[in-house]
Amino acid sequence: MPSRRAPLIIGFFVVAASGCVAPWDPPSGVVCEDGCSSTTTDPAPASTGELVPTSSTQDPGTTTGEPPGETTGEPGTTTTQGDEGEAVPTIVDFDVTPALMQDNGLIKVSVSTMNADGVRMQLDTGDTVELDLERPGFFTGQIGVYSGLENDEHVAVLRPWADLGGEPDVEGEPVDAPYYVALPPPGYEQVWNADPIEGVSGFVVAMAVLPDRRFVELGTYYPPDGPRCFLRVGGEDGQWGPGDFMSVLPSSHCTAIDLTVNPETGALHVLVNRKGDQGVRWWLGEISSWGKGTKQIGVGEVGDEALALARHPKMLAVCGARKVATEDLDAFAMLVRPGQEIEERLFDYKPKEDPHQFSETVRDCAFAGDTLVLAGEAWGLHEQDVITERDRLAVVEHDMVTKETKWIVAGPGPGTQSRALALAIDGDRYNLAGYTCLDECEPEGDLRTYLKGGKLLAPPIALGPLGSDAFGPHDIAWSPAGYMVIALGELQGQSYTFKVQAFKPDSLEPLWTFTPNDKQGLQIAYAVAVDPYGKVCAGGIGEASYPAFACMGS
Repeated sequence: MPSRRAPLIIGFFVVAASGCVAPWDPPSGVVCEDGCSSTTTDPAPASTGELVPTSSTQDPGTTTGEPPGETTGEPGTTTTQGDEGEAVPTIVDFDVTPALMQDNGLIKVSVSTMNADGVRMQLDTGDTVELDLERPGFFTGQIGVYSGLENDEHVAVLRPWADLGGEPDVEGEPVDAPYYVALPPPGYEQVWNADPIEGVSGFVVAMAVLPDRRFVELGTYYPPDGPRCFLRVGGEDGQWGPGDFMSVLPSSHCTAIDLTVNPETGALHVLVNRKGDQGVRWWLGEISSWGKGTKQIGVGEVGDEALALARHPKMLAVCGARKVATEDLDAFAMLVRPGQEIEERLFDYKPKEDPHQFSETVRDCAFAGDTLVLAGEAWGLHEQDVITERDRLAVVEHDMVTKETKWIVAGPGPGTQSRALALAIDGDRYNLAGYTCLDECEPEGDLRTYLKGGKLLAPPIALGPLGSDAFGPHDIAWSPAGYMVIALGELQGQSYTFKVQAFKPDSLEPLWTFTPNDKQGLQIAYAVAVDPYGKVCAGGIGEASYPAFACMGS
């Protein structure tokens, strides 16, 4: 991974004489008195408290400033005069907290003004943000810090304005509000843990994020009486407590499939395979919040292969493949709505209107608004195929309202075969992780981004030879920093390595790469999740076949 840039521009910091330094080396000379922690602002309404008066010394986590200007009048009736005597919008004071940002999150900006109807904040990205009016003369806003790729000195330009009845608005003197981003370098190992679950082996298959920003894992572990499913929360410090573990269906043979979390309520939905007297069926459970009991909300048919779970505000979709009477596979989505019977929707790829000429499998699915997007492959004789039946990457767009369905099936290239294994939605863009290969399949990793409707945003990104389809790529997530993050494995010499990488959809080279410092034993990353502020954690399997959990600089 590329290291963060950290030029030593610290003129606007007042630093203490002693303290600790963060393990990823924050800017030289910057000292944090609170144990190298940085206070980030949670997504809550901005404070309406008073600004801290500017003084000759200040906390290193806060920038305050008084702009130059000439004022007249007594306190409470102060005005600033323009050339023709009109009141000019003026910034009296501002506050940036924290001014030294060492963790993903939000920086709060507060501005006190005179004669201003608003304040515009221009960031050095070129974006302009209109601050919120908290009370007359007092405005607040936030700056999102999502990646260590932003590590550097930054300046937000604050510009007061007033509507004096003309066009354009009258603007006052701009004021620079400096702040410094010093997150862990992208790819920096913050946590690596590969410990047994109740003393036995296991692995993590899916991850999500709770509203309080804790990461939750779903996995399978192997006690003597057969496989069981588990949920585990926290671990960002590499440790778990007694209340951080839950067994799902503790008395049943169970293997984990997928997990979703409602970002507003914290409700968890867990998709697993449960073995009963008649065979294996997919099983869907709901947990209203962490630590509560699990309620069954859906059960599948014996023989159906469920592979993914998608969440919509009004429903859940269990996605996979079903063997039909003609012995081929049809992709399916089972729609689970509160208080209603499960609704089945099957998808058969028919490029020439002849049914059941292909076998379709959905490997992942997600909602883009009211469109259910399913990703996987269609196997059969495609256009230009005469004898050899092949897999081709397939994406299905299914409108939940009109029930209209559109198939997007990739042509040959760079190999003769291809598959999509994982899907992440970013607005109207479908980010896919999968692989391509020749007829004698030696998979090479592949990333593609389709626009809604089926057009490729950019040429596919080649990840190179994987050595085996066991290495994935197994999962993909979208970051608010503007890139996709993938989980996979890699053969490095004789080591099977847990690997996480970040890519821009239109760039062939990774932005950063994570592999653990300890590369002992079999390691593969099966799952990755990104929180609302860009923090990245991943799960999979580690040394001695124990569940692995990692967090890294993003």
